[in-house]
Amino acid sequence: MGSESSDAMSALLQPQAGLLMLNCHPDFKPPSGYCKEPALVKGCVLTYYYVD
Repeated sequence: MGSESSDAMSALLQPQAGLLMLNCHPDFKPPSGYCKEPALVKGCVLTYYYVD
């Protein structure tokens, strides 16, 4: 699921919404307080941290 609207993506990726985004950037380090969970795709993580 996704959206071309950055406002919609930000709303979807709030911790209380329960959705996570797949991030495959090798140097990804979310800011303190954001989750970074292992993903099934090698080298990727799941997170709700989103920057447009």
